Amino acid sequence: MPPSLPFIPPVTILTPLVTRVLGHNPGRFTLQGTNSYLVGSPKLARVLIDTTNRVPGLETYLSHLKSQLEQCQVGCPLSAIILTHWHPDHTEGISGVLDLARQITLRNSSVDSHVSIPVYKHPGGPDLGDLSFFNGPFEFVHDNQVIPLPTEKGDTKTIQLRVLFTPGHAEDHICLLMEDHLGQAIALFTGDAILGHGSTTVRNLPEFMRSLYRIRSIAEGQEAASTAGTNFIQPPRSFMLFPAHGLEVTEYRKRIDENIANRLDRLSKTSDFLSKNLHSVWIGESELLRFVYPEVPQVLRMAALFNLRHSLFWIASDSEPLPSPVNSPRNSLIARISDGSERTIDVSEFYYLLDCFERSQSPASGAVIEDVKYILGTDWEWKFSA
Repeated sequence: MPPSLPFIPPVTILTPLVTRVLGHNPGRFTLQGTNSYLVGSPKLARVLIDTTNRVPGLETYLSHLKSQLEQCQVGCPLSAIILTHWHPDHTEGISGVLDLARQITLRNSSVDSHVSIPVYKHPGGPDLGDLSFFNGPFEFVHDNQVIPLPTEKGDTKTIQLRVLFTPGHAEDHICLLMEDHLGQAIALFTGDAILGHGSTTVRNLPEFMRSLYRIRSIAEGQEAASTAGTNFIQPPRSFMLFPAHGLEVTEYRKRIDENIANRLDRLSKTSDFLSKNLHSVWIGESELLRFVYPEVPQVLRMAALFNLRHSLFWIASDSEPLPSPVNSPRNSLIARISDGSERTIDVSEFYYLLDCFERSQSPASGAVIEDVKYILGTDWEWKFSA
């Protein structure tokens, strides 16, 4: 974990209905660790958003989670687990959480503890059983689906979580909008789409940008979505973002706009470099990287290189779900590996290589496929075709 990041306690009560439990898996991409969130009244069954890695901190995470779940005064302390996406730092802890919930259920009710706790995720991504993350079963959710939180009998002031499909960081990524009984937006659980600090990694840049624009629209109360026949209204000043990594965000408009502006700035710099330097000769990525990401440390070079490639392919293509925001000759930008082989790479192969790379990061899958690692780890060259 970078030393400059602020401290996050193991457990933080953010609001009366939202408690953050730190995943104890710090790293350069997980920051202080994965944030999982218990949502709902502590004395009732709550929804858990995300878990943590199997190592290094699962047991510590479960001990802190246990202290919170034991506040439940009914049988099972969890009504559901919702995953923002498939990555291991969000999903490897599912089995441990389910075992813990069953232990507490048995203590609370002295009856069969094998209660069914649904595990929700959006379709897409690899089979988590094949990766030895979690064998399922899953209940798949869809965009705009509403998941109600348990309430006490007779309580009409219900709280619900609305699923927002926001791909880009991962193909199955969702955010969760917390709403009150009037359809008022209370908070947005952003997963890895928007972090508390810095910026996230991207699997598909056009989809990611479209998701950021959607998040901004929702945060501003401009996207119409029905709740009991009414539309979203302007979020109150207490509206917050709860990211899966980093601190909670109160200045949500500023944080969202920073994320959008950062991506557009990198894209614009990439386009500027192309227009001034790239004609009929091959240009190495190291030169491009120094221009677009002059401040990137060596430990993050690969992540910056992936982002640069996303920008280049987006600039070159007119078939993406969101038009490129910069002007550049299209369908004429080509890439090849800088090893003398003259092997070219197109956007479809790039996405395929990223898929292979992501799926090979599980400890259960062994070493990264050497050819994939070699291709992605080797600098490429770019030029406009004649």
